[in-house]
Amino acid sequence: MEGTNRDDSPPDRTACGFVLVRARGPGLSYLLLRNRERGEWGLPKGHAEASESELQTALRETREETGLDAPQILDAFRAELLYDATRHGRSYRKRVVYFAARSAHGEVRLSPEHDEAAWLPLDAALARLAFPALAGVVRDAALFLKDPALFALEPHTEEDARAHLLTLPEATPGLLAHL
Repeated sequence: MEGTNRDDSPPDRTACGFVLVRARGPGLSYLLLRNRERGEWGLPKGHAEASESELQTALRETREETGLDAPQILDAFRAELLYDATRHGRSYRKRVVYFAARSAHGEVRLSPEHDEAAWLPLDAALARLAFPALAGVVRDAALFLKDPALFALEPHTEEDARAHLLTLPEATPGLLAHL
């Protein structure tokens, strides 16, 4: 998520993925993958192919990057990021769409793109993410999923969390409508 936001011009590339969770004690754990080339932690995602829907792209990319198949898709959660990126010296506009899903399985089979995977509780997942906007997507998902760990972090109550979320620039319109 390099670069800065420009304007609302259409994206040059679209990628789709999941905020993928599994049950862990009273809370949830979130799957993060570390990019082999850049060393950055992120969520399972990848570029769309011409004939795919956003959800088909997210499912295919998650299967390719993690070996996890058929996660339980949690309807109504959709987060979108739009930003300028640079790859191999070329600047472009990128849109990334995230859905939420639960996985019953925890064993990940990494693709060559990644060198590490970790299922982490919310606070640890947020701490590993290098980009504030991506951390905002994970926080939005935690609120949507009512992860008890979100309320152990500041702020302390669900009402405080909602009020705080409304002030964040990375809060997604879809989530705000859900509140």
